[in-house]
Amino acid sequence: MEPFANRNANAPVCNEQTGAGPHQFRTVEADVHGYISELLSKALDRGSLDQEVSAEDKERLLEFLTRFGDIGGRADAFAYTGSSRRGYAVEPGAADQPGQVLGPPPSLHEVIAGRTGRYLTFELGYDQAMMMFQPVGGMDAISTALHRAIGADVVALGAEVARRAVEQGAKIHGPVYRAELDDAFSVAWNRTPFIEGGTAIWPDRGSGEYALLNEPAGRVYFAGDWLSYFTGWQAGAMDSARYVVQALHRRVCAEG
Repeated sequence: MEPFANRNANAPVCNEQTGAGPHQFRTVEADVHGYISELLSKALDRGSLDQEVSAEDKERLLEFLTRFGDIGGRADAFAYTGSSRRGYAVEPGAADQPGQVLGPPPSLHEVIAGRTGRYLTFELGYDQAMMMFQPVGGMDAISTALHRAIGADVVALGAEVARRAVEQGAKIHGPVYRAELDDAFSVAWNRTPFIEGGTAIWPDRGSGEYALLNEPAGRVYFAGDWLSYFTGWQAGAMDSARYVVQALHRRVCAEG
C-alpha cells in the first residue's frame, strides 16, 4: 500500500461557469475561511447573536475565528486582508529570501460569486477524508493483478482516448498538461452493459429495493459497491462480495 493524496493544497481550483480561477486550493480556502470569519466576527461583536451565545462564549468564538480565518482583531474591525495562507507569488528560501506573499485577496463579492468555495467540502465526507491509501501504482493495480492471474486470453481489455478530458485539463494546467501526458483512457459509464452508470446514489435505503437486491433470487446473488454503504469505491464492492460469499457459505452448510 502507498499513501493516496486526496487533498493537495497546491492543486488548481477553478469554476468554468463563473470564470473563477484557476487558483491554488490553499488560496481559495484562505479567502473563504477569512471572509466567513470576518462576517461572523462582526455579527458577534455587534450583538447580533447575543440570543444564541453567552458573553463568555462570544469571546471564545471571536478568539477562535481570529485564528481560523487569520483575520484582524477588534481593533482592526476583524478585517480579512490575506496572509501567507494564500500562498506565495515567489517562494521563500534561505538567507535573505523571505518570499513574496500573493497579493491582496479578491473582494467578498468576488469570492462568493466565483463559487469555488464549494470544492472545499469534498474531503469532509467520511469516505474522502485523509489519510487514504491505495495499492502501489494506483487502484487499477488490483484489476491488473486479476487480469494477470486469470489470463489475457480470458479477459478482454479495451480503451478509448480521453481527448475531451485532456482538453479540459489543459484549460487549468496549460499546454504542458497535453505535452507531458503519456497515456490516457476514458470510460463512458452510461454505456457499460448491465451497469449503465458510474455509481449508485440511493435516495433511501429503507424503501425496500436495497434490501431486496441484497437477498438472493433463487440461486442468483447480487454483489457490487452499490449494495454497500461505500458506493463508488472498490472497498464497497469487496464488502459486498464478502457478504455474498458468507451468505453462500451459510446456505451450503445449512443444505449439507
